[in-house]
Amino acid sequence: MSFLSQLSPEDRDSFKSVCAAFFNYQVDSMLDLLYTERDCPAVQLPGQSEQLRSAVYTNYSFLSRCVHGNRALFPCKTLPNGSYVIPNLRVKQKEVRQVRAALKQCARDWSEAGTEEREETYVLVIEEVQRHFPRPRLSNGGKIKILIPAAGLGRLVFEFARLGYSTQGTESSFFQLLVSDFLLNKTKRRNEFLLYPFAHLLTSNTADTLQQITVPDLCPAEQLSTQDDLCLVAGDFGRVYQSCWSEWDCVATCVGSECEVNVLQYVDTIWKVVKPGGIWVHFSPVRCHVTDRRTNVSLDVTYTDLRTAIQTRGFHLLKEEIRESHCTQEKWALQVACKRSGPGKKS
Repeated sequence: MSFLSQLSPEDRDSFKSVCAAFFNYQVDSMLDLLYTERDCPAVQLPGQSEQLRSAVYTNYSFLSRCVHGNRALFPCKTLPNGSYVIPNLRVKQKEVRQVRAALKQCARDWSEAGTEEREETYVLVIEEVQRHFPRPRLSNGGKIKILIPAAGLGRLVFEFARLGYSTQGTESSFFQLLVSDFLLNKTKRRNEFLLYPFAHLLTSNTADTLQQITVPDLCPAEQLSTQDDLCLVAGDFGRVYQSCWSEWDCVATCVGSECEVNVLQYVDTIWKVVKPGGIWVHFSPVRCHVTDRRTNVSLDVTYTDLRTAIQTRGFHLLKEEIRESHCTQEKWALQVACKRSGPGKKS
């Protein structure tokens, strides 16, 4: 059964729109460059336009590979040299922005340029999980099971898997899933692809817009073996896991300031899926702006809001810590080790 056949008609339409945004990246970006040259000449330096065009082409080479397997969704002409041409597609501006956001997230999650931010986020979560589960294997030979909602580009899933844990991530954004699938399953070597993730910044600073990165900084094909256990599941966390009672030893969440996840809505589902005695490790900004993609309703979730929801549900708070993030220039709340007690009244 194909991936698309498992989607609802609405989700199939959404997936096709996302693929169209990837395939049309070069056209949309070139049009933006033309508009900038016409309307904002002050931000263009001599020779910068040609450099940006080259950067866009480099980015498109990567993005088109991410959706290569879905080209049959559109009218497609194959050329004698084996390449293919897809006619210009109609893409919403919101989807154009999300493709560009995925490029920037590649810098944070899968390049050496994102090392500092990963150390201030993912590494803290990993170390806290290891403090509670220092060995990835159980005495019966099984593995500690870790679930990662809002897995994004899959870096945290990858890191836990290469440490030996059984790891599953879930992600509802097709933009994230297409890029994560390519990075996790189709890259062949370290630093295989060159990207210009900030080529769309409207600035006269060439050093900013033309900053280069290479991905992946660690190649899953080189780091993982057939015995390592990881997967990514497409879908809304609350719906996918609503009937998965007490199946996971640990849930790990690391929510970014741009994330579309409403972590308050996740508390009940996380409570269901964690085994009695299991833990939830969470890391996020003190104030996290979230947007529901289905309703377009936006809200700010404060750490106080989250803490209240966690305690109201009945989690036992084992540790909490406030840290300063140099990457976001804001305080981040590290809320770790909420322990789930037995099936009766939760303490």
